[in-house]
Formats: sequence, C-alpha cells, structure tokens
Amino acid sequence: MAEDEKQQQDIKKEPEQAGKAKASDGAGDQEERAGDEVKKSDKPDHTTLNSKVIHLGKKIEIYPDKPVTKFNNGYVQCFEAKDLSSGELLVAFLCDRTYTPRFSKMSQYAVLSSKNLMMLRSRGAVYHPQEKREFYAIVYKDDVGAPLVEDDTNCALGLKADMVQKQILVPLVDALKDLRNKDIAHGSIRPSNIFRGSPKEITNIVLGECLATPCGLTQKAIYEPVERALAQPSGKGEASLQDDLYALGITISMLLRTTNSLKGMTPDDILEKKIEAGTFATIIGQERITGPLLDFLRGVLADDPLQRWDVDDILAWLDGSRLTPKQGGVKRKASRQVTFNNKKFTYPESLAVEVAKHPNLVSDFVESGDLNQWIERAIDDRDLLDAVNESIRSVKKMTQSTSPSYGAKLACRLSIALHPQGPIRYKGLSILPRGLSASLIEAFTLEQDIAALNEIISNDTFLFWITCNKGLSVIDLTPLMAQFEALRGFAQTALPGYGLEHCIYYLNGDVPCLSPTFAKYYVRSPEDVVLALERVSRRKDRPERMFDRHILAYLLNKERNLLENSLIDINANEMWRRIIGTLKVLSVIQRQNSLPQTPGLCNWFMDIMRPVYERFHDREYRLKIRDKLDKETKNGDLEKLYRIVDDPDNIQHDTKNFKDAMREYRELEKERITLEHTLTQPEKVGTERGMEVAVLVSLAMSILFILGYASVVLGSYQDLGF
Repeated sequence: MAEDEKQQQDIKKEPEQAGKAKASDGAGDQEERAGDEVKKSDKPDHTTLNSKVIHLGKKIEIYPDKPVTKFNNGYVQCFEAKDLSSGELLVAFLCDRTYTPRFSKMSQYAVLSSKNLMMLRSRGAVYHPQEKREFYAIVYKDDVGAPLVEDDTNCALGLKADMVQKQILVPLVDALKDLRNKDIAHGSIRPSNIFRGSPKEITNIVLGECLATPCGLTQKAIYEPVERALAQPSGKGEASLQDDLYALGITISMLLRTTNSLKGMTPDDILEKKIEAGTFATIIGQERITGPLLDFLRGVLADDPLQRWDVDDILAWLDGSRLTPKQGGVKRKASRQVTFNNKKFTYPESLAVEVAKHPNLVSDFVESGDLNQWIERAIDDRDLLDAVNESIRSVKKMTQSTSPSYGAKLACRLSIALHPQGPIRYKGLSILPRGLSASLIEAFTLEQDIAALNEIISNDTFLFWITCNKGLSVIDLTPLMAQFEALRGFAQTALPGYGLEHCIYYLNGDVPCLSPTFAKYYVRSPEDVVLALERVSRRKDRPERMFDRHILAYLLNKERNLLENSLIDINANEMWRRIIGTLKVLSVIQRQNSLPQTPGLCNWFMDIMRPVYERFHDREYRLKIRDKLDKETKNGDLEKLYRIVDDPDNIQHDTKNFKDAMREYRELEKERITLEHTLTQPEKVGTERGMEVAVLVSLAMSILFILGYASVVLGSYQDLGF
C-alpha cells in the first residue's frame, strides 16, 4: 500500500479529535453562520483517498475534474463546486502556498451584500486527493454569468457611452463604494474580471474575485498606474482605491473606444508612452469621446494620484455636479534630452527605467558629469539634483567602485532618485516597499535566488526609498520606516528563527508556514504546526530535526514569548537541550489549545530521546526515565513527556547524588594515589611499618608495666590496713 494512503488511513482513525482541534478562521461568511459543523471546514478532510471530490466541511463539494475557465488568472486553480444542502452552484478557488490570499480582508468582504460583488460562501483548508496535498479554498456563489470580454489586453469594443455609463459604470461605482466602506481595494478591475450576470446579455454587472491572490498579482500592467506597472507582479503590494479608479478608467476607455491605438506595442513601449504622454492620451489616442464620460475619464486617468478623482468625486459627477480639476504636482520635463545607452531621454522617470536595465553603464554615465549637467540646466530641479547626488554618495560610502556589485547598487539608488514613486529595481527585481512580503514568499516557494532580496534589506535600500519619497507619497511612510529598520536587524541575524525567513512572517502574519517539511500541508497557526508534525512523524522520509528555520521563524512571530524563552535551548550545541527545547514548545501549544493526542510525535521524540535520558548520571535512574517515557508515549501527551525529562526535583536529586559520588570518588582517588606513592619506595615501607609496630609494642608494654605497678602499690596499702 502506498505510504501516503497509509498515512491517511491512520488519520482516519481519529477524525473527530482532529476536527475539534482545528477551528475555522472565518468571520462573517458561511463558516461562522452555519455553526460548529461548518466551522470545522478549516480542517482538511483526508479520509477520501480515492475520491474525485474535494470536501470543504460537510456541506460543500468541489469537483477538481471540472475547471472553470472564465475565472482563470494563471495563479490559482478554479473548479466547479456545489452546496449539498441547497443545491446552489458555486465556484472554488484553490490557493497553494506560493501566493498568499488576502486573509486580512476576508472578514470585511464576507459581510458585504452588494449584488455587484461576488458573494463569498465559505473558505478553509482542503485536501486534494489527486495532488495529495492541501490547498486553501475560497468558495463563491457562481451566478455571475459570462465576462464582458475574454481577452482584455488591448480591446476596443466601441460600446455606446450612454449604455456604458448606466449599465456598467454605475454598478461598478456602487461596488467600489461598498468596498471603500470596508477599507478594501479590489486590485483586479479589468473587462475580463467583470461579469454580465448572464451568458450573453448584460443583466447585472458583477465585479470578479479579488481575494485569492496578493493584491495586483493578476492585474495586467496596462490597467495599473505607472509606478505599479513598473513593479513585478508579486512586488506591487496592496493597492489603493485610487489605483482601482485608475483601472476602472482604463476599463471604461477600452469599452468605449472603437480602435486600438496601442496595437503592436510591447508593454514596455506602452509604459514609456504613459510616462511621456500621460495615460489619457496613451489610451484614448485620437478617439473622439464626447459628453459627460470625457470628464470622468480625465478625472480617473490622471497620472498624479493627488489629481485623480475619488469615489465621492465620481458620485458627485453622477449627480450632475461639474468638478474642477484637482491641483497636483508638476511633471518634470527637461528642456533638452540626455543620452544614455544610445537613447535620448526627456523625462527622469524614463531615464530611471533604462538606468535600472543597464547597471554596467551607469558608473561611466555618472562620472562623465552628463547627468548632473542635464538636471541643473535642462530640468532646473534642485531637490532632484540633491537626491541624485545623495544616491551616488551613499553607494560610494557602502561599496568600493571596484566591487562587482557597485554598478547594480548605483543603478538601484539612482533610479530611485530619478523616479522616487517607482519601485526598487535591483538585480532583476522590481519591488515596491509594500510588495516585499509577496516577493519574499514567491522567491522561497519557487526556490529562486534570495541573495538580492537580502542585499536590498541589509543595505537599507527601502529606507533610502522612503527618504526620497517624503512629501511625495500618498501613503503614510512612518510605519514603513520603523518596519524596515526592524527588517534590517532580522536579515542580518543568522541565528535560526531570524534571517529572511523571519522577515516573511513579520511582514505578513497571514502567511502559511513555508517550511519544506510542510510542503503537503497548509499550516496557518501554531496548532496546525503540531497537527502537521503529527502527520509528518509517520513518514519514512521525515526530517532529522523537527524545527527548521521556517518553523522557528513562523512560531517566533506567532508565539513570541514562548519561543524567545526556548530559542537558546533549541539552537544549542547539545542535542539533549535541542530536544527538550523543541518538546517544551510543542507541549505548551498542545496543552494551551486542547489539541488531540499525538502518539506519532511522541514516538518521534522517543526515537531521538536517548541523549536526553543519558544526561542523567544514575544508570538506574536512566532506565527508570526510559521506562516512564515508553509508557507515556502510548498516551500521546507531549506535556507528560516534557515533565518527565525536565522535572526539576529529579534533576536536582540526580545532581546532588552525582556531587556526593564525585566527592567520595575524589577521597578514594586521593587515598589511592598516596598508597601508590608509598609502594614506589619498598625499602622504607618495612622500616616505617617496624617503627609503627615498635611504638605500638612499647606503648602496650608501658601500659602493662603501669598497671602492674599500680596493682602492687594498691596491695601494699591494703596490707597496712589502709
């Protein structure tokens, strides 16, 4: 029988206990409202080994042989699902560990009742029998119909403005207003993720899914503002409502325009045109759009976030108000061009893109003086010049110009100075500060090179970005400053429990544990760690150590006090200390969360427990300890094992007896050395012994003489009548 099947059969014997151990994380959706039965749906069902059905609790079935292509985004799997109690058709998004769903937004989303948003029905960890691993399932009601378009890369539908405004724009604005009230940015607004409510006709506009992946991961670059479009998909971070409105403007533009002026252009070409000509001119082109929608598009497609309309502006516009343009920053444009890499540039933002792509050319470009001269004479921006000079000084301070990494570091900081709101671009990475978490997770799970990420954090690159963005960013940078100062300390600490692994869980508390040990499991809590290790304990290929760097970092963020008190033992050189430290942590988690028995884990500990009981000095006590451990192992109680091996009274008693024995041993050893020394001089032994005997004989004779003399004297006195 296959090992995986044997594991699942073992688990099947205790489904009720395991079900009680793992509660749902839901709040507001069906998991909470349906009572205890559905709350257990966060515990994957591993008992249907040969089934073609995935179970989420007892009421929802997911059919992995029936994919739903209309929701396909390239990052998560989508399958048909069904509510067994009502017969309602559902769609399930299965998320693996590579891209963390937006758990922090699910509770707020679940309570929304907008007809223009997909209705969240349930969620929880599930077991996929065919892939033999766990996923996190997010299940929605599937009554949204077909998408507006299948391919929305550069579509041009030529729809009538009145119809677009009434049937599409107004419902989408209502949906965004509801999301805003719950502090949720959608992050995936585009024609292919907007549904018409029926297979063909537009009966009800519904905004598609937005929780299954990190914000902006699935969004195409053309629908993003320039700064987010320049970042890699995983490096965008949380979107804002302003970003959603920008995407809404692009979407409406594509529905209205009759020709695609961007046909044949690459994404990089489109970005460059957006930077130089502005989004409105780039997307609309020569298209003749008249009427009220023209004002709307100008308002939401403003490249400066400070000028861009918000939801209240749109609502006022829909009510008939005529809005005046908002005041924003002035875009910097040089009066003459500068040449870099045989290309000419007018805008610092365009130059920043090219500088980041060719770090090997940057040093010569800077040393030539062309850059400073261009900024001074053609742009006349003192703040920009100071930022550029500071970027150069800071790199020279941290790195020798002959270092292989000098060009990359200089290109990185120079691109930040030229385009502060843009992403950090370094050695192929392109990350906005709030996108670091998803980028780290992606790098670890896909086994990509993490050295560049480590350098970005350790070299204070994010702090430099924040410094350059003071007064420019629409987000509050103060929390980011403190956050990245802490990250630097974590990244520079090599101790297990810290490093980049710690940075992941510090940045995002919703990330599942990414330990290779849990490759088949979706571990989202310390309780899950214990239950997953219980299953791992039954595998023949289980690791040598229970805690690796990821598990330690994960628990250190989740159970900080417990781990900080045990980390010294867990990382100790002595094997017995590592075992006891690990046992202490797991036993406390098991006890505090009333977890079921873990006989597999107890057996695993027994297999490695020898250094622990052999640290006791008394051989009989060692056997006694081992017998106690053998007996308690069958009960599966980790705390009892810990009490046996770390009982202070037993340790004190063993230590006292050992000290007494050592003292006695030292006295005997001293006597042995004296005797051995005496035996090395045999000629003196007889003399010394003879003298000792003579003394004793003389003493005895003297005593006898005195006693005899005393007897005679006493007899004489008696004869005289005394």
